[in-house]
Amino acid sequence: METSDKHLLKDVVASLGGLTLDKPSALLQLREQLYTLLRSEMYIYYSVQHTLQGVEVKTVGGFSEVARRFQQGRQFKEAASRLQSLWPEYNSLHVEPEQQNRVFTLQSASARAPLTRAKSFFTEIAPQFGLDGYDQIRALICDGPALMYWVGGMRRERYSAREVKLLASLVPHLQKRLRLERAVEGAPSLTLLAGILDSFGRAAFLLGPRGTVEACNALGLQRWETDRQGLLQALADSRRSANLAAPFEVTPLTGQEPAGYSLAVQRRAPPSTATQAEAAARRWALTPRQSEVLALLVDGQTNRQIAAYLRCAERTVEIHVTAIFKQAQVDNRATLIANVLTLDV
Repeated sequence: METSDKHLLKDVVASLGGLTLDKPSALLQLREQLYTLLRSEMYIYYSVQHTLQGVEVKTVGGFSEVARRFQQGRQFKEAASRLQSLWPEYNSLHVEPEQQNRVFTLQSASARAPLTRAKSFFTEIAPQFGLDGYDQIRALICDGPALMYWVGGMRRERYSAREVKLLASLVPHLQKRLRLERAVEGAPSLTLLAGILDSFGRAAFLLGPRGTVEACNALGLQRWETDRQGLLQALADSRRSANLAAPFEVTPLTGQEPAGYSLAVQRRAPPSTATQAEAAARRWALTPRQSEVLALLVDGQTNRQIAAYLRCAERTVEIHVTAIFKQAQVDNRATLIANVLTLDV
């Protein structure tokens, strides 16, 4: 690294340490310095949130003439929402380990690099912002596996090893600062909660004050990737109701200022009830899917909740329930559940 670059980096790091926490994010306060450090035509940062509508841009800002349009946000947010299948090129809820706090460029992306989908995204969105042919450099600043901010820049000329090295050197400092900003806002540590979420043997999620999904464990990630919409609806339903039949048990985190964060853990049937349901399924020769539906019925879940859990239409659940009634020779749920629970195992 050249002496002049070392001085530039040192100045940015010193500025990070000198910023007060009662001001806007450091990413905004240092926009001109980061723009200069990366020799970009535009410096950009943004964060995302996960709602019933999908992955949405939460905060976006930057520096340069073009970046001002990004800072206004509306155009970029609208463009991103139309391209859910192409954007983003990483899992923002549980960023892949090889992408966490590492630096990549768009033009250097190869078959093994993670920016292949970003190329497709930029093919669609670039003309709207005058970015045709631009290269991109970026780092995903994470707290644990969860994304805090995308930070980077864009320019016509390809980014060199110089910019990659400078941004990589800055990432640990940005990560530390952004974690501190989250803590001041009352948000829990995602690094600490990652271990707590992983300790559950079921799908588990951290929910934000407005019900947005902030983090999850590996089992939660599987649910997220297979049926995002159904999962978000199940979480929203569980957050509104303390009913034991809700698909998730939602527990508020205490000691939070401002309050509003909570843990959502997928419920499971008591072992004895599950054993009874398995025995009944074998006796009545139910299919694997009908057996799953029976277990959830015995656990007291409604057709809607079962549909959300199994990621299928409510009408499909009704068909399975009718088939189960026929095999069990009953005509209502109460009798069915009573027969299951009194079955000799």
